[in-house]
Amino acid sequence: MQEDKLSETRRNARSSPTLSEVCTNPNRKPKKGDVVGIKGEQGAFVVVDSYRAMRLVDVKAVGAKPKELALRSVPWPSIVYLDVAKPSH
Repeated sequence: MQEDKLSETRRNARSSPTLSEVCTNPNRKPKKGDVVGIKGEQGAFVVVDSYRAMRLVDVKAVGAKPKELALRSVPWPSIVYLDVAKPSH
């Protein structure tokens, strides 16, 4: 019984897309309010400003105070989108 559950978990893990496949989209432009992760950093962040010409964003930690910036001038390629829409059932 336990082996069946383990096999099913492994099958599901192989069939589901990886985080990088789901979240990295070179054509997506970050906008205010997007929830993102940043490569090399722990935790989730919210985009507070996006500079399209320079391809940079300013972010704050989720739950941080409104005026509190966590990181400035983060390059777009460092962003991992966490607010990917889940498929509807």
